[in-house]
Amino acid sequence: YFFMIPTRVHRFAIYRCNFGRPVIMAISIVDKLSWKMPVSVQNEAISQILSTDDFDWNSLILPYGKKDSWQNCAVVLARLSNDTIKLLVNNLMAWFQDANWPGTEIIADRLKSLPPEVLSNAVLPAKRRATETNDSDWSDHLEYYFGSKE
Repeated sequence: YFFMIPTRVHRFAIYRCNFGRPVIMAISIVDKLSWKMPVSVQNEAISQILSTDDFDWNSLILPYGKKDSWQNCAVVLARLSNDTIKLLVNNLMAWFQDANWPGTEIIADRLKSLPPEVLSNAVLPAKRRATETNDSDWSDHLEYYFGSKE
């Protein structure tokens, strides 16, 4: 059994197992975005990511095994400039494979603020991929959020 002990160490948290020995485990910045973390930790992580010049923004697009962080990943991505979002827009289309995924509404609202031609150039290939993979849910979600971009 593990429980978290508050600590000031930047990337690590100290846990204690039921044997009483401390175990140090790395906590990534994406882990700090989890809805399981205190709100203050989540907000600090959001600020820290947004203040990083060379952050790998793609690492915030549906990070594997971290669904509890997706909502805050979407919050961070939604705050990026149009120039940066344009570089990510094709990868962001994966978010619409399931409309119930945390952050979907945030990403949809942010993408709708892009110039229509940029959005269309991302939605059409995503719809083609959805059709090719027989993913009718994905296709329906793209249609629901972005309409017909034909």
